[in-house]
Amino acid sequence: MRPITLRMSAFGPYAGEITLQLDQLGTSGLYLITGDTGAGKTTIFDGITYALFGEPSGSSREVNAFRSKYADPQTPTEVELTFDYAGKRYTVKRNPEYERPKTKGEGTTKQTASAELICPDGRVFTKKKEVDAAVEEILGINRNQFTQIAMIAQGDFQKLLLASTEERQKIFQKLFHTQNFSRLQHELGEEAKRLRDGREEYRLSIDQYIGGILVSEDNVLAIEVEKAKAGSMMMEDVPGLVEKLLAEDTAENAEAVKAAARLEEERERISGQITKAVNQQEIRDALAKNRADLAAEEEKRKEADTALKEARGREEESKALGMEAAAINAELPDYEERDRKKTEFDEMTKRLADLDGQIKQKSDEEKELRHSVEQMKQEQKDLSNAGEVKARAEAAQTETENKKKTLDALRESMEDIADLEGQVAEAQEKYRKRSEDAQKARHDYEQKQKAYLDEQAGVLAETLKDGEPCPVCGSREHPHPAEKSAEAPTKAQLEQSKKAAEQAEKKAAKASEDAGALRIRYETQRETAVKTAQELLGADAFENIAAQLAQQLGALAAEQKLNDAALADAVKHLERKEHLDEQIPAEEEKLSTLQKELLDLRTESTSRQADQKNTQARIAELDGKLRFASEDEALKAKAQKENTQAEISRAIENAQDALAQADKRVSELTGQVQQGQEQLKDAPVIDLEALKAQQEAVRGEKSRLDQKLLTLHTRLETNRSILENIQKKQEEISAVEQKYVWVKALDDTARGNVSGKEKIMLETYIQMTYFDRIIVKANRRLLTMTGNQYELKRREVAGNNRSQSGLDLDVIDHHNGSVRSVTTLSGGETFMASLSLALGLADEIQSSAGGIRLDTMFVDEGFGSLDEESLQQALHALSDLAEGSRLVGIISHVSDLKEKIDRQIIVRKERAGGSRAEIVV
Repeated sequence: MRPITLRMSAFGPYAGEITLQLDQLGTSGLYLITGDTGAGKTTIFDGITYALFGEPSGSSREVNAFRSKYADPQTPTEVELTFDYAGKRYTVKRNPEYERPKTKGEGTTKQTASAELICPDGRVFTKKKEVDAAVEEILGINRNQFTQIAMIAQGDFQKLLLASTEERQKIFQKLFHTQNFSRLQHELGEEAKRLRDGREEYRLSIDQYIGGILVSEDNVLAIEVEKAKAGSMMMEDVPGLVEKLLAEDTAENAEAVKAAARLEEERERISGQITKAVNQQEIRDALAKNRADLAAEEEKRKEADTALKEARGREEESKALGMEAAAINAELPDYEERDRKKTEFDEMTKRLADLDGQIKQKSDEEKELRHSVEQMKQEQKDLSNAGEVKARAEAAQTETENKKKTLDALRESMEDIADLEGQVAEAQEKYRKRSEDAQKARHDYEQKQKAYLDEQAGVLAETLKDGEPCPVCGSREHPHPAEKSAEAPTKAQLEQSKKAAEQAEKKAAKASEDAGALRIRYETQRETAVKTAQELLGADAFENIAAQLAQQLGALAAEQKLNDAALADAVKHLERKEHLDEQIPAEEEKLSTLQKELLDLRTESTSRQADQKNTQARIAELDGKLRFASEDEALKAKAQKENTQAEISRAIENAQDALAQADKRVSELTGQVQQGQEQLKDAPVIDLEALKAQQEAVRGEKSRLDQKLLTLHTRLETNRSILENIQKKQEEISAVEQKYVWVKALDDTARGNVSGKEKIMLETYIQMTYFDRIIVKANRRLLTMTGNQYELKRREVAGNNRSQSGLDLDVIDHHNGSVRSVTTLSGGETFMASLSLALGLADEIQSSAGGIRLDTMFVDEGFGSLDEESLQQALHALSDLAEGSRLVGIISHVSDLKEKIDRQIIVRKERAGGSRAEIVV
């Protein structure tokens, strides 16, 4: 990329419009950008960067600050750049957002940001996102890569040279995108922690299963079960203990099942006898009732026969009523027609009145709708740029939200650190208490052990008998046997004290391990927070982070509120425009439809007036023909006759049904009485109370046996499940343990925590490769600048194995053969080494960007610290850099350079305010 023409208007310190024909500087070699301090030398590079990417070259400058404070209110702020790339010429023009005077009336209005790119093939891009994407596609690099390759910026020379390993890690991570290796390191650590925690969870889970083992109190294995629950039994021996319990309970369960089967057979026999006795009594009760019901039903049969004869006497009356109802029914259609015609007449009258109202309403609507469409079209025209306004508001809101997310993450980290600080204090206090408990328990055990050993003679004396030899001296006489102290502990008490001491020491060790882990975690998170705060806030101490973070969050909240309001207005305007885009065609179509409806209504009104006259004539004809005033009166007369006829028919049917029911019931009851008499013939007498007493005794015994079976079943199912789970967990914990070993080894290697080795993390190891390539490129310039005296060298042996290393930098002094830290270089030497390293970095970034070639680059200040010889050597190295078709611009106010470099851009401050620039060749 080679700039041809740069035009800047009301930009930075340039109050008016200036145009620099940069192609006058040639196509290769050095040129100087010089002038007064603060006049705007670096602004020339800012203008080029802003034109290409819409952002300034440095992070300390904001786009909104580019409006010149010296500019006339009517002068627009904009930058236009014409440049060549790969033999093709492009022109890009941009202006930032700023306040300008209104074209009509008083006050100011906001000039929105815009961008335009004209391509050699005639294509023109006018949207910011399109222009940004097109420029990056043409150049093959983004804004960050461009500024790192094309500008060796003021104040950045020494950052990379004097940085520590940790600082270079952050720089190279951003430059060469090594975040994936850092993420791999983190994920390995998380996986190792997860496996370690999983292993402990499996162990706790097995302890919980052991705690659930069931055993009867009288079982001799109950003592072994208690040992297992207390943790006194090896975990591998527990499954065998559970299997023994299952075998015993299975045998006992089988015997109980047999006894339960015998009791069930006896219960069924007794139940059968009781059922027979109950059935006999039910038969006797039913026989007595059936005899009484039979007598009552025979009386009902006589009454039903009399009622049937009376109902059949009205059959002739029913026939006459049916004929009269049929005659009325034949006239009903005429009543219906008359009523229908009257309804139609009323509806026609109502419809004609409604049509008159609709015609008037539609006429008014048509006039109002036509006016509304005209207004909407004017509003649509006023909102034509609503989409661009919304895009700018969204971009501002997204930038603010991203900043807030970063700061919120830091705030949450600070809250976690405060919580951890309290947890560390609690863990340390817990360890102190448990350490004291362990010391007390150990002291108690040692005292009891001493007392126990001291009293062994008394214990042995208790077993001596006259005439039997002493197991110590062999004497058969025991005149003065030792006496046992009443305070001497027993062996069981001694073992219990020993066990208590061991458990207390284990708890103290665990508390110590927990407190140490929390302390490491606290210090790690605190260190990370400080580094993050240094990057985000510039905080130099942990204690200052909270105040600076609150200040930044407050400022962001105010900014976010303004962005939200602007976006809400932009969204509202865009939604309104989109609504109008859809609504106007719909309203126009509605207007056309309304005009058609108005014509249809007028046509319908004329037709309905004719139909109304014909309907009125037919109504008069039917009024003279019918004998009832209305269809309701005719239907009422017809219904009365039909109801009377139906009452007669129902009376006959009811009487017939009652007689049939009585005949049927008499027959059924007669058969039931005969059946009951037959069932009771020769039936034996059974003692029901004695049978119930036997049944209750068997039920009680069966209940006790069922409870025993339930208890056995619960123990068997529980212990089977526990055995299966313990065996499963033992297999799983073995697999997790094996995986944890090799994941932990990988984690230690990736984090550089291998014992006895340098602390070089995986990401740092990758970055070392980039650093070595940068140093090779840098040394070609440094050797030239220093007359072959100095050469940079990456330090291969760390000063210690405790802190991170691998990216430290030394310098070789070929005059005396020494190797020392770069911090020992003088000011001028430091400048040359920094410049060489910066140029080497630019070469490496350019290579990493796919071999993109930039034909122009800038070097900003720093030459004032060089003596005459060093200055000449630095210029010689830069001349080598500018060989071929590359043009290098040096931004400096050093007077010696003005004499050594002929081609210049001179920037001067104007007395009236602002600056101007001119090219001297």
